[in-house]
Amino acid sequence: MRPEKPRMSGEVDLSALRDLIEVLDWYRVYNFTEIKFLDKAVKEGRLGRGFMEEWREIRKTLKQMAGSAASIPGVIRLIKIREAIGFTSMLLITVAFVLLIAQIALKVSPFGLFGDIVFLCAFALLIVSFISRFLINRKIGLKIEAYYAEHHEDFKDHRLRLRKTIQDLLVRLSNYVKRIGEDENRYKIRLYNVDYKRITVIQEPDRWRKYYVVVPEPLDNS
Repeated sequence: MRPEKPRMSGEVDLSALRDLIEVLDWYRVYNFTEIKFLDKAVKEGRLGRGFMEEWREIRKTLKQMAGSAASIPGVIRLIKIREAIGFTSMLLITVAFVLLIAQIALKVSPFGLFGDIVFLCAFALLIVSFISRFLINRKIGLKIEAYYAEHHEDFKDHRLRLRKTIQDLLVRLSNYVKRIGEDENRYKIRLYNVDYKRITVIQEPDRWRKYYVVVPEPLDNS
C-alpha cells in the first residue's frame, strides 16, 4: 500500500504486516478496500511461511463482509458507472498524451486547430471524469455506511473475529519491532478503531482525516 524498502524480522516483512493490520481494521468499519496485494504478500511468504492457512480463514471473513455490499440497492449500478467512467478516462488520457507528444515532436499541432480543440476537450472531459469518480465513490460510501448502520448486528461475529485477529497481529508487530531494536515510529498505522492493546495514538482524526495514526507499543503491557 505504501511503497518502501521492506524491513524484515526473520521471515516476516514488517511493512506487509502493518498493511494487513490496517486493512483488517478498515473492514471493521466496512471500508472494503482491495486485498489482492495482500494475497500477493502471503503467496510470496512475506508474512511468514506458516501464515497461509491463517490467511485463508481471514480472507473468508473479508469476502463474506465485502460480498454483502452487492445486495445494497443501487451500489452495483454505481460501480458499473464508475468502471465505465474509468475506462473513458483511460481513453481520454491516451488521446491527450498522443496529441501532446505529437505537438512537442513536431513543434506544431499535427491536426491544426482541430487537434488543439480535441486536446482541450479531452483534457476538460478528463477533469470531469475524475470529479465524477470522486462523487460516485462518495455516494457509494454513503450508501454502504447507511446500510451497515441499519444492519450493524448482522456482522457482529465477523467484526469481533477481526478485532481478535488484529490484536494478535499488533502483538506480533510490537514484539518484532522490539526484537530488532527499531524505532516504533517507523511503523505508523492508520486505524479507524483504537480498542486494541499495544498501541500508542500519535494523531487523532480531524476534519480531513477520519482515522487515527498509531504506532506499536514496544512494552509488554497487555
